[in-house]
Parts: sequence; C-alpha cells; structure tokens
Amino acid sequence: MDNQQQDDRPRRSGKPSELDQVLFRELLREGRKRTYARGAVLFHQGAHSDHVLLIEEGLAKVTSMSMSGYVSVLAFRGPGELVGEFAAIDGKPRAATCTAVEPLVTTVVTARRFLSSLASRPELALALLRRTVSRIREADNWRSEFGGCSATDRVVLVLDSRARHHGRPVPGEPKAVAVMASHREIAGAAGTSRDSVIRTLRTLQAEKILYTRRECVVVTDLPALAARAAPHRF
Repeated sequence: MDNQQQDDRPRRSGKPSELDQVLFRELLREGRKRTYARGAVLFHQGAHSDHVLLIEEGLAKVTSMSMSGYVSVLAFRGPGELVGEFAAIDGKPRAATCTAVEPLVTTVVTARRFLSSLASRPELALALLRRTVSRIREADNWRSEFGGCSATDRVVLVLDSRARHHGRPVPGEPKAVAVMASHREIAGAAGTSRDSVIRTLRTLQAEKILYTRRECVVVTDLPALAARAAPHRF
C-alpha cells in the first residue's frame, strides 16, 4: 500500500495523552488478561459491578434496553478504552450491556483495585475524569445533532463515525473499510427503524459509496460518505 492510500485510511482512535498512558499502565499492572469471542457478553444491564475492563484489541458495543424492550446502541468501544467504570465507581447496577462485536483482548481489574488506584494516585483520577468528560460531551453532541436530523441523515452519521473510528481493512480493496454491524445494530445506534436503515443503505449502494455483506457494511468511497455526513456532523 502506498503512502497516499495509508493517509486515506480512517484512524481507530487518537493518540492517548500522557495521563491516559499512565492510567493504562496502572490498569495493565493491576489486572489480568481475559479474551472474549465475538458475540460474548462482557456484562449485563442491571447486573452488580465487581470489575472494569480495559480493551486492548477488538471492538465492543454498549447497549441499553428500555422498559418497552427497545434496544439502543449507546456507544462502541475499541482499543485503549474502558468499559464498566461508572458502576464500579458508584456501586450501582450496570446501566447497560456490553457485547463483543469482534474478538476482544481485555485486561480485567476488580472494582476494589480500580478504586484503590484512583484513591491513592490523583493523576489517575484526573485522567479518568478527563475521559469521562470527553464521553459526556460526545454523547451530548450526538443527542443535539440527532434531534435535528432525518432518519437517513442519522444512519449516514453512524456509518461515517464507525468507518472513521473503527473501520477495518478489506483485503484486496486498499481504500475500503468494513463496518462490522447488522442492520438492527445500525438502527439502534441511529435511533430509527431497520426498514429506514435498509432504504438508506440501498441509496448509498446505488451511489457506489458502499455495499453490504452479512452483518457488515463495506464503505468503498470514504470521502463521499464523509461529504454526506459533514453538514450534520458536530
């Protein structure tokens, strides 16, 4: 792959700050390795907390089920991100379910060790606080933008975000990325129906922006998708 093709590829995540790296090193030292197969549940909504997880490899989705049974996709978490820390901090039941979208390698840290590290090392607590604030800002921005978007625009935003942050290389297609998600998962993330997702994907496929596989969307024209999302992206 030449340098220009490498520059066109989306990045999974930004470079962690120095404080983030300190936090990661501490968690890696305090925890133990655990792997999860694709589809495995890391923890269930409503369960009591006894650990947090640092994702080292792979991708997980965070979902929440309402009283009516509707499942919303709240976020996707990849390498260098924590899951389960809120429940460990406040001691309340898990607010969401976390599931492996692809095989995961994680470091599991007990809630007791996690809280002990934060209490004894203020710089770790500061790193966690900054990451938490960043997540809250991101969630607020998503809610604000989604409120003024059509169902089609929301699907485009979800696909654009997933492709840029968590897209996977496609063998034989150096400028394409694969978004590992089913129609139902995209619908949950976009807050719309599965039928709306299907209609939007058909339109984007007709425009040669992407094509679909089983539980996967392959984006072949990243600039075109980004251009579609740009007017609505925060």
